[in-house]
Amino acid sequence: MIDLLLFRTALRDLVRARRLFWVGAFTLLVPVLAFVICRYLHPESRTWVYNNLAGTMVFGFVMVILAVLFATGALTQELEQRTIVYLLTRPVSRWRILLARFLAASLMATSAAWIAIIGLALVTVGVHHFGEVHLGRDLLILPVAALAYSGIFLFLAALTGKALVPLVVGLLYGFLWESLIPQLPGNFKLMSLMSYVHILAPHNLDSTSAQPNGAAGLLLASSSSTYTITHTVAWTVLITVIVVSLTASLAVFSVREYVPREEAG
Repeated sequence: MIDLLLFRTALRDLVRARRLFWVGAFTLLVPVLAFVICRYLHPESRTWVYNNLAGTMVFGFVMVILAVLFATGALTQELEQRTIVYLLTRPVSRWRILLARFLAASLMATSAAWIAIIGLALVTVGVHHFGEVHLGRDLLILPVAALAYSGIFLFLAALTGKALVPLVVGLLYGFLWESLIPQLPGNFKLMSLMSYVHILAPHNLDSTSAQPNGAAGLLLASSSSTYTITHTVAWTVLITVIVVSLTASLAVFSVREYVPREEAG
């Protein structure tokens, strides 16, 4: 019962008017962009639009950015509001507090990504053709990806105890690392978490795509590699990242001393 209360409290803390504004902006950006693009394309090209925007915008942008915002905010907002002391004095184990906040952050990131990709599917192919774009598969993989990215960013927040550092690192990771590393020759793509996500939720963005010259396809097309990522490897890597990052976050949070920003200064 206490765990459910912690989860509901964490969820309520994450739902702030200012944060929801940005979440709504990121979420609606995808279907609005798809609507504009589809106005100038033949209806037969709409599946291609879905695949490109799902791979680049939903998985590669919206989900990652929202995981950064929610996972870092799950802890650092307590420091900003100087309520961290009261949070840690509750008669509950620290790891249970952070676990509830991690689950709430992952749920929020997943929900927003779901809304974005469902809106994208509605605009591009319509409700009667969801199966053609494998929407169900995407809805299944998005929570896994959100858990993995949230775990990484939560660990940074727990380790640094600051709001700005994990936020900046997370944004740079999402915008630069995940975009540039897969383009490097050889096996550099193995260092990109998104490479494993795209194996589980492919969107025909590789060199064999029916639209190889598309800008989005070129953005995500990996350079030649000597190692092929299988589904088993992709699942293993993502689950390992979730378990290791979350365990490390809980361990750090359980022993580290956190001081409100003004007192720390």
